[in-house]
Amino acid sequence: MTKITEAIFDPNAAYFQETPVDRTLYPNVLSSYEDPNYRNLFEFFGMLIGKALFEGVLLKSTFATFFLKHMLRKSNTVDDLKALDSQLYDNLMQVKYYKGSVEDLGLSMCVTEDTYGVVK
Repeated sequence: MTKITEAIFDPNAAYFQETPVDRTLYPNVLSSYEDPNYRNLFEFFGMLIGKALFEGVLLKSTFATFFLKHMLRKSNTVDDLKALDSQLYDNLMQVKYYKGSVEDLGLSMCVTEDTYGVVK
C-alpha cells in the first residue's frame, strides 16, 4: 500500500502538485483535463488513503492546508492563498492596503494558463 501511494503522490505522476514554499500536496487540476477517468481514479485514491488510515499505516505525504479545508467542507480564506501562490497573495495584499485610489493603479484581471507547453 505504501508503494502505490508513493507513486500516486509523486508530483511527476501529475495527479498531485506541490506548493512552492512548503512542498505540501494538492490535486493537479490538469490531470482532470488529461484523463477521462479522473473522478474514478481520485475516488480510488481516497479509498486507499481511507484504508491506510483505518489500518494505521503511515503515508509519506502531507496535504496542503487549503486542500484539507476543502475536503472538510470548511471555508478557505484569502490567507490560505499564500500557500498556493505567494506572489498573488502579496499582490492582493498590496491592493488591499493601498493608501490611494485603486483606480490609479490601472489594474486589469487576466489569467494565463500553461497546459503542457500550450499557453492560453
